Amino acid sequence: MGDPRFKNIEFKVGLFIFASLIMFFVFLIGFLVTQNFFMSKVKVVFISESGEGLSKSMPVMYSGFQIAKVYSIELRDDGLVELRAKIPEKYKKWVKPESEAKIQAQGVIGANAIVLSGGLDSKNDIDDGQTYKLKREQAIADLIKKFEPMLDNVRNILVNVDKTTTSVADKRQSIEDLMQGLGDLGGDVSKKQGSVGFLTRSDYLKNEVKAIMDRLAVAQENLIEITNKVDTAVAGVNNRVDETQPAIKHLDEGIVAIKEGAEDIGKLARNIDDTVTKLQKTVNNANKISTDVSETTTNLKDLRQQTDDILNTSNRVLLNLEEKWPFNSSTSRKANEKVLLP
Repeated sequence: MGDPRFKNIEFKVGLFIFASLIMFFVFLIGFLVTQNFFMSKVKVVFISESGEGLSKSMPVMYSGFQIAKVYSIELRDDGLVELRAKIPEKYKKWVKPESEAKIQAQGVIGANAIVLSGGLDSKNDIDDGQTYKLKREQAIADLIKKFEPMLDNVRNILVNVDKTTTSVADKRQSIEDLMQGLGDLGGDVSKKQGSVGFLTRSDYLKNEVKAIMDRLAVAQENLIEITNKVDTAVAGVNNRVDETQPAIKHLDEGIVAIKEGAEDIGKLARNIDDTVTKLQKTVNNANKISTDVSETTTNLKDLRQQTDDILNTSNRVLLNLEEKWPFNSSTSRKANEKVLLP
């Protein structure tokens, strides 16, 4: 009789295998369901001018969410690269015929992906076999090329910072001496010691300021006294000027009289010329004209004598003006100097 433990062993093994198969298929079906294997899909085609950076199984993204994968990539007869993907029906409401397809890198050094965007305003749905032309974003090398001028500026800044740091390090001892001096100065001010500390003493500053204000008050009084004296002197000068006004008026009248006398002499000279002309015309009137000339000459002497008297009077007036005038000019006519008649 056999071992009872091996009784129905074939049935048990078969049951275990059957249960394992059922579990395997359940897990497989669940996996396929999660991968949208049984969901209807729309085939889309992407066309690219180059296959650089493209590969099979690369993701198709929308708003940062993967909606499909590229299942086929091939080179067409016209030299273009064709990629195929299947988009589940539930994503059709976001992907439109007017949507734009780009090749973008995921992150700075991440793998490339096809990114769909835009077209939400359109009411048209994509059809099976919808074609999109892939657009490439600028490569990292192009971006680096654009940033090279900025990098040069950064390098120059770093070089200048290094030079500045070196210069500061070379002058460290001077800076330390300066800081120590400032510290000593602050200590003098705080303790009211030293030259600066002595100045900060309230009693010293108070006494010095009071002495300065007293000096300013005395200077102000002296200035007021000097101003009063100047005003008095100006008033005296004005009085002297007022006193000399009549004398100046008489002098002006004398000058006018002298001018009129000179004009009379000129007229008389012209009369003499006319008389000489008449003497040439007639000899009979010569004695009479001579007598007239003699009388005229006598009148001229008297007139000259009168003119000399007027000039002497003018000299005396000028002399009096020089004696009374408060501001004697070095260019005035000397005393006892006569005005000669031309």
